[in-house]
Amino acid sequence: MRHSEIAIGPGDIIVRKTHEPRNDQRSAWLQADGDFHPGGTVWQGVTPVFLVHHGVGRKNVVESTRAIRAQRDLRLSATRLETPVPLMSHSDNQRPWPVPARPWAMRMRWCDLLFAHWRVEAEALRRLIPGGLELDLFDGQAYVGAVPFTMEGVSPRLVPDIPGLHRFPELNLRTYVKAGGKPSAWFFSLDAGQRLAVRVARRFFHLPYFDAKFQIGHKGEGVEYSAVRTHRGAPKAAFAANYRPIGPAYHSAPGSLDSWLTDRYCLSAVDDAGNLYRGEIDHDRWPLQPAAGEVEVNTLGDWLGIEMKGQPVTLHFAKSLEVRAWSVERT
Repeated sequence: MRHSEIAIGPGDIIVRKTHEPRNDQRSAWLQADGDFHPGGTVWQGVTPVFLVHHGVGRKNVVESTRAIRAQRDLRLSATRLETPVPLMSHSDNQRPWPVPARPWAMRMRWCDLLFAHWRVEAEALRRLIPGGLELDLFDGQAYVGAVPFTMEGVSPRLVPDIPGLHRFPELNLRTYVKAGGKPSAWFFSLDAGQRLAVRVARRFFHLPYFDAKFQIGHKGEGVEYSAVRTHRGAPKAAFAANYRPIGPAYHSAPGSLDSWLTDRYCLSAVDDAGNLYRGEIDHDRWPLQPAAGEVEVNTLGDWLGIEMKGQPVTLHFAKSLEVRAWSVERT
């Protein structure tokens, strides 16, 4: 019997990977809480825990699980102190439905974020929206948004930040839909500067993530942001803008355009077979600030036939927002 050990982060649990020479070898994924699921994918919330794989017998899984659990219990309080995630109070939240009853799976922080929105013809978007989703309109008008920002503290539940993986830039192109009566965000593309995150999101979240190269600079409160898609075989796309907040933070008024564009507590996605999924998120109310800036390059919508020429009609800035996310569920 042959063993190997895998470290998932500095000071994190060491997981023993067992290779047992058997004729009836099978694959298994081991959850950190010790559940054994032969021949399938196990989710610890939204993120698959790639800890034990290939020819794992139940006895070895149970023995390894006990060791993992013991180490986890010893480190749990320290982990929580290392990467605290504030509870969402929602004392004045506009969230239109309760958070899921099951535990959230991922935490993250969105930083130096810009909401840049353009008005577009509704018919130009409807043909791009899959069946089962309804294009959402505000006063009869459709919108698309380019949203550049930086992700920080990205990590599964109870796992501390992993150097090199927890922080990366992201840029998404989105519009708005209704799924089962719930207002939702629909992403045409999500470009990111972390290759592993791109592949995990494509495989397990069914989201159109792409590799991209970014250059981000700061001058005072201002942000200079540029991205070029580099994903092999993907349509070309680029975006460059400079932006800055120009006023104090505020909470959007219920029923306002600001609220409609930003208060989206779930996303919609579709897999290659056409199955629809919903992913819930939760956070405190957006600390929006009025923003000024200029979009210098924008070809995000060209490959889709979405007209986004000229400057956006609205700009909103948010300095930082703590977010929790749940695993996607098929609808």
